[in-house]
Amino acid sequence: MLYVKRSDFIYKNASTVVTVGNFDGFHRGHRALIEKINKIKLCRGLKSVAFSFNPRPKDVFKGTTSKSILSLEERVEVAKNLDIDLLVEYPFSLEFSRMSGEDFIKNILIGQFSAKELAVGAGFAFGKDRVWNAEKIQEISPDLGIEVIILPHELSNNEKISSTTIREYLKNGEINKANELLGYDYFLKGTVSDIVEKNFIIKADDKKILPKNGEYITETRLEDGKTYQSITNVDSNDCIQTQIRQLKDSLCGETLTIMFKERVNKGF
Repeated sequence: MLYVKRSDFIYKNASTVVTVGNFDGFHRGHRALIEKINKIKLCRGLKSVAFSFNPRPKDVFKGTTSKSILSLEERVEVAKNLDIDLLVEYPFSLEFSRMSGEDFIKNILIGQFSAKELAVGAGFAFGKDRVWNAEKIQEISPDLGIEVIILPHELSNNEKISSTTIREYLKNGEINKANELLGYDYFLKGTVSDIVEKNFIIKADDKKILPKNGEYITETRLEDGKTYQSITNVDSNDCIQTQIRQLKDSLCGETLTIMFKERVNKGF
């Protein structure tokens, strides 16, 4: 998989099918889009592109810096497992937001990424005040020589699946509900910086959303691929401590992947 974060990048190796979205978390709604473009690429001999923006448009408009469900390293790792050919994080700015939806498709998706088809969710909108919605994009697409497919919202128990809802569940410690919408166990990767009373102290990416402070049933995967049952505590200072009872080795400096299953109490 190719990871792209430059605005001047031009892909001419093959024609592509693109999906555009936030892709923070690659949750079940995002995966429905990825599955769609991967089916199209196999049928038409195209390359698949997951196209997102960095920083997030909402942060640019509000002048904020929000944390993400997945760190950049985690997002790239998940994307590779989804059989995506190109993961794009296109630089976003206020100036860029003034581009019309027509120019975005013509100059960026077609001009730079050789797009033949575009798949978006029903809630997709581009530009300031979200003036270029999915239907408007689809309406102009024949004149631009690109086919636009709109997928309906993915639901879970009649609830629309969204990154915003997942973030709220994580902040509230409702890890089971977050995992249901993600379609996998929320996880974090971090390096062991110390060992205190048999607890491995983990340093996670400071731009990543952590679950509400408390104690969680988790599974921890080591660099060698071995996975162990564990108990993980997230304290009010976002310090992460993981205990693996059947493991006595020192893991200082090793990167662990911790998968959260259930919150069992408010922590220590």
